[in-house]
Amino acid sequence: MKEHVLLVDVQNDFCHPDGALYVPHAREDLAHLMQFLDKKIGDIDQVFVSLDSHWVYDIAHPRFWRKDNGLSPEPFSHVTLENLLNGDIVAINPIDQARAESYIKALEDKGSKHTLWPEHCILSTWGHALADEVILFLEKFQVAHQKAPEALLKGLNPYSEHFSVFSALIPDPTDASTQFNDTFAKKLLDCDRLYVGGQALSHCVGQTLIDLHAHVEDPRVLEKIVLLSDCTSAVQGFQGLASSYLERFESWGITIAKTKVFLS
Repeated sequence: MKEHVLLVDVQNDFCHPDGALYVPHAREDLAHLMQFLDKKIGDIDQVFVSLDSHWVYDIAHPRFWRKDNGLSPEPFSHVTLENLLNGDIVAINPIDQARAESYIKALEDKGSKHTLWPEHCILSTWGHALADEVILFLEKFQVAHQKAPEALLKGLNPYSEHFSVFSALIPDPTDASTQFNDTFAKKLLDCDRLYVGGQALSHCVGQTLIDLHAHVEDPRVLEKIVLLSDCTSAVQGFQGLASSYLERFESWGITIAKTKVFLS
């Protein structure tokens, strides 16, 4: 059996308690994931790793924006089209105002809200780096298999959220990195079983599977996916969203299971 693993954003800012956007229970998730990977290292044919990657100047960071009192909005607050049209909040760089309005409108037309996050996964910082345990495992994998893992950076376009491994929430037609990465998807799915773990279930993990479902030609291919439920958690306050995702994934034939099921 050919087995692949997708590690979604197992980075310090999400997985370490000192991280800028630490996901509750991520330390426990990482411990489960590492135990699973160490025991399965001989069976895994390839490891795919995504890294959330941003600049400080990013449409999902507070310092992209300015309120009418001259201050940046607070992390975890929302920016709405009404805010922008009323002048309650504006893009700090006037040249980006029209583009920001278009983006927020496109999100709201899809029924989504634009949430601002603490500045996180800033390229080349400690928070952007993979967790130490993951780095150690990837070294062992390379020695054991004499091949390199496949890594994908996502989110460097500052004008659109990029939760999914495959594409941005609102793809930019002028930026291929924001459009659905069909090449990566085909490599990932070229297996008999695909294990998925990482952070966060409510956002990047969840949107990755939703994005995949929307683009695969044959939805039965999703039946090869195993979401390791003890290796992913929700961002604080988004537990309900994560639960709704699990129900949806099961209806698509994705297996939801704890790591112990595959370690006996």
